[in-house]
Amino acid sequence: MNFTKFGVSTVFLCVLAYVAAYFGAVYAIAFFVFAMVTGLEKEVKMNAAQAAVLGATFSILGSILSVLSEAYVTVLSSLPDFMYKFSNWMIQCNLFSFCYKALNIIEIIVLLACLLFAAKGKIVKLPIISKMVEKHVQ
Repeated sequence: MNFTKFGVSTVFLCVLAYVAAYFGAVYAIAFFVFAMVTGLEKEVKMNAAQAAVLGATFSILGSILSVLSEAYVTVLSSLPDFMYKFSNWMIQCNLFSFCYKALNIIEIIVLLACLLFAAKGKIVKLPIISKMVEKHVQ
């Protein structure tokens, strides 16, 4: 098991990066900046960068779906009264709200899988994000 110059396990810091990403993109990005400024090991930097990108991606997608869901409900609520049953049924079947909940479940699954790989002391290989991160993190 490798330790940083601060005496903290690199595996712990890799896991901490994905925990921070679950709580929000701001925490993940702050952890990534900490990893870059303090000059931690490459595996910590890679995992922190991937966690920051994942956290930002899920935050942006969640915000977009939330805004679309609210706009959808607002538009349907403004329909005339004679279309009440139709609009009420359409509000109940809010596709954007369903997609938002599905995104939250996907976020938990992806971050949990990344967290488990990081707990084994490996650099997590994500399809598009890993290539992007490898170019910029050294």
